[in-house]
Amino acid sequence: MLSARKVLITGASRGIGKAIADNLYEQGATLVLSATSEETLHQVRDEYKDNRRVHTIPCDLSNVDQRKSLVSKASEMMSGINGLVCNAGITMDKLVIRMSDEAWERVISVNLSAAFTLNREAVKAFLQNKGQDFSSIVNISSVVAFMGNPGQVNYSASKAGIVGMTKSLAVEVASKNITVNAVAPGFIQTDMTDKIPSAYREKIMESIPMKRYGTPDEVASVVSFLIGGQSRYITGTTVHVNGGLLTH
Repeated sequence: MLSARKVLITGASRGIGKAIADNLYEQGATLVLSATSEETLHQVRDEYKDNRRVHTIPCDLSNVDQRKSLVSKASEMMSGINGLVCNAGITMDKLVIRMSDEAWERVISVNLSAAFTLNREAVKAFLQNKGQDFSSIVNISSVVAFMGNPGQVNYSASKAGIVGMTKSLAVEVASKNITVNAVAPGFIQTDMTDKIPSAYREKIMESIPMKRYGTPDEVASVVSFLIGGQSRYITGTTVHVNGGLLTH
């Protein structure tokens, strides 16, 4: 059970983020769910029977001021914070010769710069947790950070940056009983992968040794493990959830 965990989750209104919220909720955690749409967040919160443990904060992660204050707001709502899941991410795919500066900068801003800000602010908050056993951060990367993907130089760069940031921060804060890890999903059945043309979807599936897409729940279970106490000696690691598409 994770009843002592107080966790902020970004991108929590759908897909992998919603599955992470569901998994942590079922294990007793107190949650702050964040996403862009306040209405959608309220709908998600209403799905939970004991929604006194579930709070919501709408946040546009491309807005520097909004993302800077997100952790402190979450901590205030939960009377403390000891977990962060940086899941929110966007894509703006184009071949590099057609990719605008705006598409590059916006993806880097939301996927990487916002994660940096939230990691920094979370560490500040964690250091104020007197008497707490440990705190944990999980940053969501992607298989494309390790193998690349045509049309996604911005997305791939942002997710590779997540891995580098996670490793360095993990070493920096390990002595403070703070763990920092990444999870790199492969092709997971979400609304993002639903947009892939069917012919290409079949080609992708053939390249996956398990011959299927993963589910959000399969990613969420790994995240919950890394948030919880059983993983407290694991830090600076990227866990791959990709059905054998990429092995190390």
